[in-house]
Amino acid sequence: IIPLFVGQITKYGILKYRSKEALEKLKEPLSAVSLIGMYWMVFVVFGINAFLIMKNPLLIAIGAVLMNIYFLIRMLMSYYSGKAAKMPLEHNISLFYSAGTNMTISTAIAISTFGPMAAIGVALGGPFSDMILMIIFAHIFKKTKNRRNA
Repeated sequence: IIPLFVGQITKYGILKYRSKEALEKLKEPLSAVSLIGMYWMVFVVFGINAFLIMKNPLLIAIGAVLMNIYFLIRMLMSYYSGKAAKMPLEHNISLFYSAGTNMTISTAIAISTFGPMAAIGVALGGPFSDMILMIIFAHIFKKTKNRRNA
């Protein structure tokens, strides 16, 4: 909640005291910072569980395939629900990405409930599944938007 709150204050402050162009200029470096944060989280989750992951590679592979199927179905249901509701493309993309998970909360709940071993499931759901699909679809949506604007 804190990053969301700080982000909104920053956004409104820049829009009030600067301009929309200043806000657009700020987005690029912040995107890089958020990617670094995501990679750090992946590094930490895998680092904590490296021994368990290496000990059970087939289990990890099977879990990753199942999680990819699960996330793909969930995301496509969101996308086609938005399309059926005749949402504009930008709103439908937002709905599509809202079908993703909140990995920070998932990790905290899993570890506090079941102990550090539970983070492996979160690692399967995040880096191996959810994030990979989101990155792939970001490229697809960007191409779709570019074709639509051309």
